[in-house]
Amino acid sequence: MTSQDSNSTVIDVTGDAGDIFIIRWDDDLATAGYQGTTQFQSGGGINPLGDLKATNFINVAGVINSSGGGSNPSGLQSDVNQLNTAFGETVNGGGFFTGYWFVTGDPTDGVNGNLSNAIIVGSLYTSATDITLTSGTSGVYGTPPAAAAAVVPLPASLSLLLICLGGLVMRRKLKKTA
Repeated sequence: MTSQDSNSTVIDVTGDAGDIFIIRWDDDLATAGYQGTTQFQSGGGINPLGDLKATNFINVAGVINSSGGGSNPSGLQSDVNQLNTAFGETVNGGGFFTGYWFVTGDPTDGVNGNLSNAIIVGSLYTSATDITLTSGTSGVYGTPPAAAAAVVPLPASLSLLLICLGGLVMRRKLKKTA
């Protein structure tokens, strides 16, 4: 997917429970590192439909950003309900980051920037040297709360990604033979 300055579009993705989507958010596939910023705002983000859940998505990006407003994507309502319970507040709009997000920061300085009204339905792992979580009208939410501050060195996250993908392939093969 091509990174954009901002995206308030709800990206509907329909699939089966066993489908895995690996999405690279980048402006320049020919240059090393992840270029550009992926910003979701006003209820924009990936909306899993059919039998998909947030865990069906693995995202790799350089810089992510967010801002508030909008409504909640329909496919994330059960996740949003869990966030409402966990935080004792009502999640209402913002930038939705669905799935597992591996964020490297800007390739020149390693900085990510601000996440305002970010609603992370999954987990955020970063090797960015600086990432700022700020609140706004909806606040900042994460699932689980500690995941938003987790730092995993890029080589470790790459190894983890490969191990997870191998496990998913084995699971799918075992499921087909059963």
